[in-house]
This record gives sequence, structure tokens and C-alpha cells, in this order.
Amino acid sequence: MSPDIAPELVKQYPPELIQFVTDEAQRDANDVAEFLSKAGLAPEEGHTRELLAGTLLDLGGFVRLRRWERSGCWVHQKAGLPSADEAMKWVIATLVAAADNPQNLSRAGVIGRTVFEVMLTHFAWAGRSELDADIQIDLEDEDCLVEVMAQFLMVHRHRLPPTDQELMP
Repeated sequence: MSPDIAPELVKQYPPELIQFVTDEAQRDANDVAEFLSKAGLAPEEGHTRELLAGTLLDLGGFVRLRRWERSGCWVHQKAGLPSADEAMKWVIATLVAAADNPQNLSRAGVIGRTVFEVMLTHFAWAGRSELDADIQIDLEDEDCLVEVMAQFLMVHRHRLPPTDQELMP
């Protein structure tokens, strides 16, 4: 766990949650940096570019929504969130509106915070660290969960440790 986490947070929240939030924030930051670079918006080598925190949060929400959609996960739409494309339009519209009136930047960050909330409440905190996968934990149909887990285990069976029977001569 990161050593610079405030002691009151460590007392208030489970260590698994703190680790999950820390890891996922870093993942979003990396994905946003990669997105900006591919879009030609990264600063030149040795320079920096300022972006408002709310805008970065919304871009983090966008890249996460895009990742979910590409993997076939639509939990965000069930939670009333926009698609990844709609989220990007939101980011652009917020920036355009802020050009006319800087007060409009107060909207920035709404998408990012809401997507992060959905992630916290709908995905297993240890899914990425334990299985290197995003594990959705609130499937409505238990049979569907069993089927998804069976498919996952089949694909990753070579990564599982051998059973006691397999180890016996």
C-alpha cells in the first residue's frame, strides 16, 4: 500500500478498498496519458501541459467507460451513465462552454467521479490484483455469473496452480 496515505483513511476504510482505489486511479492516469498522447495532445518532451483536475477526472471516466464497452461490460448504462462516446462529447462540450464562460468549468469532473463510484460499487476490489481482470460482482443472474466464471477459468486454466492430484505420481 502507498506510504503517503493519511492515517485517518487507513483507520476509516478497509486496506483492500484503499489499495483498489489507489491502483485504479493510477491505471486511469496511465490510460488518460496514453489517450492524450495518441490524440496528439501530449506535451513535447521535457515540457508540461496544464489540464484542470475536473477535466482529467472526466477523461479518466471516458477511458474507463471505453474499456468497459470494449470488453462487453455495460454496467454503466444500467447505472444511468452515458456511453464512452457521450462522455467524450460531455468533456468537449464542457471545455467549449468554459471558453465562453469559465464558470462552466464547475461541471468538469462529474462524469469521472460518477464512473469511479460505479467502479467501486460494482467491481471486485481484488479482481485486478488477484486475477488480473475486472470482475463485475453484481450480475443480476447467478447462472450468468457461473457461466462467465467458467469461461474465464477455461481461458486462464494454464495459469492456475496444479491440483494435489496432478502433483501426485
